[in-house]
Amino acid sequence: IPFILETYNPDVVIHDIYSPNQMLTSRWWLGYIDPISQRYNDIDNETRLQLKSEVLEMYKKLDIMVGTILNNTNENAVIVLSSDHGAVPLNKWVMLNNLFAKKGWLSFRINEETGEPVIDWDNSKVIYLKMDNIYIDPEGLGGNWTRASGEEYEKLRLEVMDALFELVDTETNIKPVKSVVKWEDVREYLDLPEDRVGDLVVANVAGYGWNEEMTTNKQIFETPLKTGYKQAIYANETKGMWTPFIIMGPGIKKNNKLLNPIEMVDQYPTIMKSLDYKIPEHVEGRILGEVFE
Repeated sequence: IPFILETYNPDVVIHDIYSPNQMLTSRWWLGYIDPISQRYNDIDNETRLQLKSEVLEMYKKLDIMVGTILNNTNENAVIVLSSDHGAVPLNKWVMLNNLFAKKGWLSFRINEETGEPVIDWDNSKVIYLKMDNIYIDPEGLGGNWTRASGEEYEKLRLEVMDALFELVDTETNIKPVKSVVKWEDVREYLDLPEDRVGDLVVANVAGYGWNEEMTTNKQIFETPLKTGYKQAIYANETKGMWTPFIIMGPGIKKNNKLLNPIEMVDQYPTIMKSLDYKIPEHVEGRILGEVFE
């Protein structure tokens, strides 16, 4: 950090740190130090103290990095600390594509050499992809994808929704599906653009996570190696998904705390205002006026 500042004297320094993501969504830490995890008691207290100290050391190093930036700036600098997501313990994978294969909606085979699934797209009608999206076409998913419609499409889409809501983890008696939203309703209920989602968007109960993998045994629930994750969770209901937003500099209130959660899109216009930049009309989000003097 000092080398960059001293050598290049930049107007802006953006320091991207991926360590918390890698650490807390990995195999070893979060599931064994967070009491809400089903795997919390799988280790002894001595091991847990060691894991906690390792996480604490990581955050201390981050604190040193922020402090170094502060020590190399002046009173005119604007400092922002932010994160794009939190993390919560992951107890079970839910293999949605195995469910769809069991229902006869997804056709695949496993390549014996690579172990990877080979999907028969022309004879597949339903598939889960990309964190929270389910794509549906009763005529088959082969070729360039376009949104299906019609009576058969609506019928199949309702059948998929019913199958998702009926899904139960028999070991815990928990239903992992929190909500299923049709593409035409995502803007109202999830604040997502209709043209960038699948036919259904599915959210999971915290502790369960969707997985794209397909296996020959078509097992639906599986205990993963990793113990933390971040996808398809309602952040407003799960505080583990909340993230920090800290801003300081000229014209910004000192020792001020935001009492209510903000939207991620509010950060950009707020930062731009703190730098006295004009904000284009197409920018989403609001300026957080409550942070300014």
